Amino acid sequence: MLCPGCYSAMRGVIKFSCPGCGNESFFGRTCKRCAPATPLDGLLFAGFYGNPILRDAIYAWKYSFVERMGDILCNVFLDYAEKYRTIFAGFKEPLVQSVPLWPKRLLWRGFNQADILAGVLAGHLGVQKIDVLLRHKKTTPQSELDARERRGNIVGAFIAGEKAKETVLGRTVILVDDIYTSGSTLEECARVLKNAGAKEVWGFVLAKG
Repeated sequence: MLCPGCYSAMRGVIKFSCPGCGNESFFGRTCKRCAPATPLDGLLFAGFYGNPILRDAIYAWKYSFVERMGDILCNVFLDYAEKYRTIFAGFKEPLVQSVPLWPKRLLWRGFNQADILAGVLAGHLGVQKIDVLLRHKKTTPQSELDARERRGNIVGAFIAGEKAKETVLGRTVILVDDIYTSGSTLEECARVLKNAGAKEVWGFVLAKG
């Protein structure tokens, strides 16, 4: 599927920066200036969406349903999970949660790429994968909107399930998705998880836009 050169070029250089302002930060933690404006405590990623090889690989997995490409991307994701292991080890009783899809979208695609990534991450770290977030309303795909429209589009899209509070109370949740661009989706999920009692919510994605 990929030659060794492309496989190597698909990977990003680790750069710890605040997900809000993009300035350098300690292990990707949201800086003090941005913290009041977002419920997301930090962001880790495996590469950059501007990388055409990584972007095309994600597209092939999500929209052309190339299962083998999904296997390759999961391996890349786990390589970076290992690089970030010391960060994860500092989290309080971490849990792994994926960004859920709208049910009809899931039925059309047949899989949720974020959920697959979350599953392999939880297994690699030896922590619990949870499913306490529910997609509450249908939204326009974020990729079709600009940054301002994305924020309005995703508000109220997620709710916490019945067992969310007893599951996440006082714990750190690693929120998994394939792509982070404006941050609207992860922030909305993080807000719901924080309201349910999560101590911290960190994002971990394949590609940062």
